[in-house]
Order: sequence, then structure tokens, then C-alpha cells
Amino acid sequence: MFTGIIETLGIVEKIKQTKVSRKIVIIGCNDLYDLANGDSISVNGVCLTVTQKKEKMFYMDLVSETLDKSNLGEIIEGDYVNLERAMRVSDRFGGHILQGHVETIGVILDKQQQKKNAVISVGLDPEWMRFCIPKGSIALDGISLTIARIEANIIEIALISHT
Repeated sequence: MFTGIIETLGIVEKIKQTKVSRKIVIIGCNDLYDLANGDSISVNGVCLTVTQKKEKMFYMDLVSETLDKSNLGEIIEGDYVNLERAMRVSDRFGGHILQGHVETIGVILDKQQQKKNAVISVGLDPEWMRFCIPKGSIALDGISLTIARIEANIIEIALISHT
């Protein structure tokens, strides 16, 4: 389980395609010092398992389901990704409760800057709109957000400057 409060950014160091999966290596930062083999980590909102850890680098395997239903199939070496370690029961839930089981990809259609804040319009496949409610929570790239407005198959997200 995750909160959708991004801890840090990572850099995609290496991507290797195998017959059954895609292996990725991410360079994290000192904030992830306690990450260990077998741990769950949210990468752009997708719950992945650390298969190997070496100093600041950690390795994960992505299967076709993950590549099809998230933007991780489009990342390239050198890209930045959002990272969040799994919650501990003793931690505060600073955002929303997120499973990291991504269902679909949205498309950013518009961004309106409003001084330090912004409103982003995201288009979704109409079949997923039944899960969206005004003031309901949604995660984009692992970031816990609130739906401000819905029109047809478009949701609007209001972003404060901190986000």
C-alpha cells in the first residue's frame, strides 16, 4: 500500500528486454537507504518488487500487463520516475490509500497555469469514468490527487504549487 506522496525521483539507468519481461534499473537517492530485495516500491504509481539492490541502484522486472496498463512501457533510459516506498502500519497516511495496481492510462489534454497553481485536464477511456467521482481521489504517475471536475470522459485535477 502507498499514500501517493512521492518521496523522491529516480533516474532510469538501464532497460533490458528479455523474452518474458523487461528489466529496469533505477538509480535512487540516499532517502531509499533501507530498500531491500523483495520490497515493494511504487514507480510512477505502479507497485513493483525490488529484485536486486546495489548501493543506490535497484532492479525490477516488468511483465506485459504492467507495460500495457501503465506508462512504464514508454520510459527510456535517462527518464525520471516518481518513487515511493510502501507504507508502514505505524506511518501517517499523508495522501490517499493507493494499491499500486494500475488499471489504465490517461492522456493529458490541457494544462492551464493559474499563477503558482494549475488545472490539468486528463482524458480517460469512457469505460473507466464510472470509477471517477467529483472530489474523489485518483493517482496520476503515483501522485495522490483529487478530482475537481468531471465532464464527459475528461477529469480536471487542480494542482497546488507544492505538488
